Amino acid sequence: MTCFFVILHEVRNKAFNPRSRAPALERNALEAPASSQNPERQEAPEQRVPRLEPRNKGINLDRVKYNVRTALIGVGLACVAGVAVFFGTPQSQGVQQEAKPKTQGVLLKDFVESCVAITPGIDGFSKQFQMGRHFTGPFTLPERTVEMKQPFRISKFETTQELYAAVTGSNPSRWKGPHNSVESMTYLQAEAFCAKLTAMLHATKLILDNEVVRLPTEAEWEYCCRAGTDTAYSFGDEAQADGDPAPVASILDEYAWHTGNAAGNDPAVGVLKPNSWGLFDMHGYLWEFVSDTYESTDEAGSNTTKAGATLRILRGGSWRDHYLSLTSGARMPIPDHTASDAIGFRCVIATENTSRGHE
Repeated sequence: MTCFFVILHEVRNKAFNPRSRAPALERNALEAPASSQNPERQEAPEQRVPRLEPRNKGINLDRVKYNVRTALIGVGLACVAGVAVFFGTPQSQGVQQEAKPKTQGVLLKDFVESCVAITPGIDGFSKQFQMGRHFTGPFTLPERTVEMKQPFRISKFETTQELYAAVTGSNPSRWKGPHNSVESMTYLQAEAFCAKLTAMLHATKLILDNEVVRLPTEAEWEYCCRAGTDTAYSFGDEAQADGDPAPVASILDEYAWHTGNAAGNDPAVGVLKPNSWGLFDMHGYLWEFVSDTYESTDEAGSNTTKAGATLRILRGGSWRDHYLSLTSGARMPIPDHTASDAIGFRCVIATENTSRGHE
């Protein structure tokens, strides 16, 4: 800031002193010799260089324009340099801006590399877990022990808009952003995406011939969300800290986007903390499709709507929901043709014969 005012002072002096930037030869014609510049300290010599009288006794406007233009150029360059120093380059701030969108090949490779290998019974992954715990409501799943039998890989992120567009050629999302979760697609469209992505990954040899990309089963999804825990959330039983007024849930805020903290945010995937298995946004952000059909616990219930659409299952809660709907056991049915800006999905990579690798 001090530098700016110094430069501004120089601009003023140059603008109103037509001699300050005069070329050397012209200045010699307008000034007395250097030895006579201070008449108080020494006497002027008897002979002087003849003084040229300007035609305009006032300010030389052409000279003023020249000085102002030159000074403003200097100010502009100084400001640009100052901004660069003050704010730094994107790299110095820890954020790297992409010069151009990622290619389809890069996005496909990134997807595969971002998947987390889940190996039940090996490397610290539990073989069994209690499914359906810590959730009460009209769509509660009866609690039961589930044994996971087959390994698989699950994406650490919800499917992004840039990947969805690279595979399908479209982006149905209401809230646009290449690194945001894709939303506003139906269950059927999510399945079609998985089929197209499978074909692309086979063509590029990024997955084995007997592997497919698909939606997780409900058991796979909850197993990964719980990440070996038996609590309401993957990080514990409490979403709120002492003194939090509803819907504020400051403990949950570190892991999930929900109605208590989503206002004004339009985040990329993976901004908040992951669970202990490195999976992001399992609680909140968007409800996620799983591959199971909804089976009503009511004897008179049905897994289809009156219009004949199959009811599918959503897991995890969303940015529109109260924190109580974001537990590891939270679930909700939805017709397979319904879309919403609060619904997305993530994918798994598994061998073709393990679509239900559990019991």
